Amino acid sequence: MQEKKNFVLVGHNGVGKTTLGEAVLYFTGVTSRFGKVDEGNSVLDSDPDEISRKISLNLAVAKFSHKDKDFYLLDTPGFLDFVGEVYAGLRVGNTAVVVVDATSGVEVGTEQVWGVACKYEVAKCFFINKMSKEQANFESAVSSIRETFGNKAVPLTVPVGSGPGLKGVIDLFGMKFYATVDGKTTMGDVPSDIMGDMENLRLELMETIAEVDDELTEKYLEEGELTDEEMLEGLKKGIKEGKVFPVFAGDALQMVGVQAFLDAVSEYFPSVSDYPEIKAHTPDGEEITVSVDGPFAGFVFKTMVEPHLGEMNFVRVYAGELTPGTEVWNSCKGKPEKINQMYVLKGKDREEVKSATAGDFVILVKLKDTETGDTLCLKDNPVVFPKLELPEPTISVAIVPRSKEDEEKVSNGLSRLRAEDPTFHFHYDTETKQTL
Repeated sequence: MQEKKNFVLVGHNGVGKTTLGEAVLYFTGVTSRFGKVDEGNSVLDSDPDEISRKISLNLAVAKFSHKDKDFYLLDTPGFLDFVGEVYAGLRVGNTAVVVVDATSGVEVGTEQVWGVACKYEVAKCFFINKMSKEQANFESAVSSIRETFGNKAVPLTVPVGSGPGLKGVIDLFGMKFYATVDGKTTMGDVPSDIMGDMENLRLELMETIAEVDDELTEKYLEEGELTDEEMLEGLKKGIKEGKVFPVFAGDALQMVGVQAFLDAVSEYFPSVSDYPEIKAHTPDGEEITVSVDGPFAGFVFKTMVEPHLGEMNFVRVYAGELTPGTEVWNSCKGKPEKINQMYVLKGKDREEVKSATAGDFVILVKLKDTETGDTLCLKDNPVVFPKLELPEPTISVAIVPRSKEDEEKVSNGLSRLRAEDPTFHFHYDTETKQTL
């Protein structure tokens, strides 16, 4: 079975998260042309409202492959109105890719998504995007990250040039130059005129990795350096345990730094097999752990209503295998569900699949009693995963139907909104006789 990894794109609005996602899908051959948000042909922003507003409103999922590994990319909105989508993505993801604008550095939204990523204890890294903009400043952006989140943030790739003079990025670990011209990347040696600067930055990376554990620290203090193998193991351990936050440079729209980022994520970031046991509890509330090799267990992290299919439940499979025709148990509702078709998403395109195993993200359709936050498992092996904790609404408005005939339509519309966005609440106030 192929190794599986996933990452969640998060950050302030307008920093280019979706563009980075589109660049990844284009580079890995999932899409035949580069989807652009501004041109309305992005596969990750496919909702009509997203296309017209040119912003992400929903959590989008796409599957791709790179270096013989299967990946799931989760793209989240940046506007606070849709922060529930960020919570959902980070609840089921293993790595948060915090995208930062090279001209503005850390912003309010950056800190907010960081807080959610810390809450779910996922691995974290930064991608400093838009390096081809006129006022782009990599050093300044890195400084703002370190001032806000600490010195564990350390460059793993650095840009060569900036603004219109952006030529590519240097991978400090392997000391390779990823040169990009007209969206095409080639790999070569580090230019001699910047070799000294790159060696100093690599030393800084080595020092950060050396602090991951006592053994590495002792070795580094004694010998003044680490071997490539020690750096590799230290970097992988540091990322997984939240002791190193790699910083990447690039420009997603120009395809600069995208390959270097993907190569690093493929090589250094945790895979599903690095988390062999997942915390859960029994229906009675007793704490247990679920083994990825055990009976099927999955968590519903999102629901969408599609005109032709009805409700679509997005499920991350945490354990075992799921196949169409299986009867599963909704342990939160205490009711059975029959699995019909299963799909994986590649942006807006659905592909029917006949099996899903631990680490897969699939869409299930035509479930009767299942909603966001529920756990699906086998009846003779019931488990319950922690609920999706979401922020409470901050404003309340009254909705009054124009006529008696409209009451049912309004109620149905609100119920659909509630199914798709659990941060949205509504109830009827008997005193004011209003729906709030």
